[in-house]
Amino acid sequence: MGGSDWKKTRWPFFCWSVGRIQPLLFPNRLLPTTLPCQNIKCNLYRLLYSLAKFLSFEEAYADSIQHCERGSKLCLQYESFYLYGELTFQHGYNLMKLGQKKEAIVYFYKARSIFQLQNNSDFVSYIDEEMSYLK
Repeated sequence: MGGSDWKKTRWPFFCWSVGRIQPLLFPNRLLPTTLPCQNIKCNLYRLLYSLAKFLSFEEAYADSIQHCERGSKLCLQYESFYLYGELTFQHGYNLMKLGQKKEAIVYFYKARSIFQLQNNSDFVSYIDEEMSYLK
């Protein structure tokens, strides 16, 4: 049996989907789990968060806050928790560095609540540490 004969006899068990061959035994793999527009949004969230972290590292806290706000607005607009907690925490961190402690605590509590909903205990304990410095 040649290579082309093998493909002809095996075709019912495989389906071409999203640029690669998927087995039909797993119907959930026939369709992509995320739409291309969702990937673009996730990349935009990631880009804004990375830029905000970089600006914080460079001590450009006001610019970082602008990117955190933009990313947070996008998360709320598209009803996504992806990086919303991280952006909220970064916003609070920048406020803390600018000496606006009361406002920073508000953002830290908000981020802490988000991470509790996501069962991210590592970030919750990290936020608790950061808030202990503010009190």
